[in-house]
Amino acid sequence: MARPDDGRGELGSLELISRHVERQLDLQWGHWDIIDGRLRLLLAFVGAVFVAVLAFIANRAGDLAGATVGLVVAAILLLMLSGLIAGLAWLPREFDDNQRRIDEKLAAFRYAAGGLAGAVFLMAIGAIVELLK
Repeated sequence: MARPDDGRGELGSLELISRHVERQLDLQWGHWDIIDGRLRLLLAFVGAVFVAVLAFIANRAGDLAGATVGLVVAAILLLMLSGLIAGLAWLPREFDDNQRRIDEKLAAFRYAAGGLAGAVFLMAIGAIVELLK
């Protein structure tokens, strides 16, 4: 098959650009997949901590101190927010402006992970309050 000629008998620059673009897309797809995996894992942790919070409430339904109730409510709200952020970031999106989408997903992961950590911290404080009363 004859190839167009650039005057030197080769089209090496277009092949180089094509390989570079393919490598870049492969790298971005890999980042996309890793971040989606982290978001799925974060959603699982949010669910597990949410179940732990509900079990904590069920075991001490009428005996919770006022401060503990406030901490538990704040933890539940943080868990709901974290789950919502992670879930929305995990939803399928178009693979168009790749780097911007990857950055958005990574930022959402960081916010959701921070909310999860905050909820766990609040639950730990609530457990300490209950143990000290």
